[in-house]
Formats: sequence, C-alpha cells, structure tokens
Amino acid sequence: MNKSRKTGNVLFDIFWEAYPPRVNGAGVMEKKKKGAALKYFEKHKPTEEAVFDMIEWLKLDKENRDKSDASGKFYSPPADAIVFLNQKRWVYDEIGTVATKSQRYETRRTTSVQNKNTKDRIAMYRGIVKEWPVARLKADSGFMHASRTYPDFAAWALEQRPELKENK
Repeated sequence: MNKSRKTGNVLFDIFWEAYPPRVNGAGVMEKKKKGAALKYFEKHKPTEEAVFDMIEWLKLDKENRDKSDASGKFYSPPADAIVFLNQKRWVYDEIGTVATKSQRYETRRTTSVQNKNTKDRIAMYRGIVKEWPVARLKADSGFMHASRTYPDFAAWALEQRPELKENK
C-alpha cells in the first residue's frame, strides 16, 4: 500500500497513517473519506493527547481483531475513519464489544433529554400499564423499547406491575 500524501496537519497525518484500511467489495484494502476525516480534524481540533488516545484504542482494537481472526470468530471490520471520529468510538466503544448505534447515541445524549423522554413514555403508558395484560405489554414494541432504553421507565413499569419481572 502506498504511503499517503501529507496534508500539513501533523496530528491528522499521524492519525491517518495509524487508521486501518477496510477491505472493499473487490477484496482490496483501502481507506476512504480522507477529506471528510481531515475536515473533522480542522473543525474539532483534537489535542495531541486525544489523537494518541485514538491511536492507542486502534492498536488495542487491532490486537483484538487479530485474536478474533485467529480463533475463527467473526469481528466486523473497522468503520471508515469519519464514522470512527463522528461517533467518538475511542471514547464510547469498548474493545471487543460492538456497541449498537442506539447505544452510542444514548450514551451521548444529555441527561435532560433522556429525562424528558422518560417522562413522556411514562405519560404515554400511565393510563394503560395497569389495564393491559402483562403479555400485551411485553408484546408492545414501544413499551419494551422504553423499558430497555430508559432505566427510570423500567423501574416505574416494575413498580406499577411487579409481575413484568417474572418470566422475562
């Protein structure tokens, strides 16, 4: 693989050189969206410490991927660099654990937004939580999503209907 051209942004160049390529549909290793990743660096101006945290995370992730490959386990390929940067994966993702998009999103949300959403869900189900049978509540995708996403909603639901805890 050819060495990439220097951009003049030293920290970005260090990051880009360390970022792993992806395998495209033709089986060729490549890196995409360098311009978008560079714009991220120019806009957010990560510190030297943050860039080296990213690189350390990438090294640990690569070691984990190599171990997974050696043991025959599937491990998804690294995301494009701009996705890695926008989702702050070096901050929010644990090595060896694939976080879902909604988990990353919820982690970054402010407490006030999450509290408002919890209150909205409680208001939505307040009139029916005691009326509906447990089976119907468990079959309701909105109710179950709120129970998994908002811990305060789950606690409220169990307070209203303790039998929800049985037979998960």
